[in-house]
Amino acid sequence: MGPDRMQQWAERFGLGSALGIGFDEADGTVPSPFWKSEVLNERWYLGDTYNYAIGQGYLLVTPLQIAYALEPFADNGYQCKPQLLKSSPPECKKLPIKQSTLDLIKEGMTRACTTGGTGWPLFDFKVKNTQLFTSDLAKFPEAKKASAEASMNRDSKYFIPIQTACKTGTAESHAKSGISHAWAEVFAPAEKPEIAITVLLEEAGQGSDMAVPVAKEILKTYFERVQ
Repeated sequence: MGPDRMQQWAERFGLGSALGIGFDEADGTVPSPFWKSEVLNERWYLGDTYNYAIGQGYLLVTPLQIAYALEPFADNGYQCKPQLLKSSPPECKKLPIKQSTLDLIKEGMTRACTTGGTGWPLFDFKVKNTQLFTSDLAKFPEAKKASAEASMNRDSKYFIPIQTACKTGTAESHAKSGISHAWAEVFAPAEKPEIAITVLLEEAGQGSDMAVPVAKEILKTYFERVQ
């Protein structure tokens, strides 16, 4: 694609400018050869393009922008501006992306959350079947509830498997610690998403080790509540 087309598409996805939903937002930076020449008075190198392609180098984004950019892959190309009030009318658009491209990215994100991928905390993700669990637990006398609950925790019928789709990120940091920022983007269920999550932990380490477990706890809370 080259850096100029990468810049155009990054801006289409909402990177490089505040979304304007009421927060004190940073614009971030979507670099280009022109930007580097004007701001840093330096030429653009092929290595800059490689860094750009993996989200490193001069690219700066906010968690809200990443959450916004994730939407089209969870919703077949549609992107709706985040809002804080349920009563606000939706502002949505459809990005001009081929369905085959959307499907390919979605497949890649799904594989990232299965064995062999980077999102190891979400491998074989399951949530408690609260309706079945609670109804069966109520049948046991109080004295036997602890052992009954332990037995149920080992019984697969009391759990619901949910396939997630995810992307982990470990972003370079210029903080004194030198420790990277941990990122995770997740939506689930992968085949028909209900919830999307973006987690950023500053100076926390690897995304797979630090940010994905946070997303996992949010998913568990969400899916066990909505049953």
